[in-house]
Amino acid sequence: MKRTTQILFALLLCVGFARPIPTGPESARAEVAALLTTQVRSWNQGDLNAFMQGYWQSDRTEYVGSGGIVQGWKAIQQRYQRTYQHGKSMGRLRFKNLQVTLLAPDAALAVGEYALQLRQSGDKTSKGFFTLVLRRFPEGWRIINDHTSAYITKP
Repeated sequence: MKRTTQILFALLLCVGFARPIPTGPESARAEVAALLTTQVRSWNQGDLNAFMQGYWQSDRTEYVGSGGIVQGWKAIQQRYQRTYQHGKSMGRLRFKNLQVTLLAPDAALAVGEYALQLRQSGDKTSKGFFTLVLRRFPEGWRIINDHTSAYITKP
């Protein structure tokens, strides 16, 4: 009985100091890809608020595009609202050639190509590339820097 009590005490002591096992690189890549898939789905449903949940809600979050650098989660949200009128003209978004590179257990780089079929401009499609820097927070992966560049296609 005494031996059983000692073993149980040792197990409880170990459990008390146990830390969650960090996810491996493949799991982290899958989590980032899932976040981006959720963003695409939210965009295509015209739900800008849900789309913005993929970004870190911080004044240090950055968006870099042809219009310059936008700093801060709220400013990025306002930029999207001005440009796409919150659902009325967001269009249909697709990502392809997505590559996720784990830089550290809590940092990742995602590179890919986007196509955005715009409803308000006669179904014109904007295409380009994006580079995202993401960090893992307690609530999950979030974009901390988004660099998106459109490219011009010849007719």
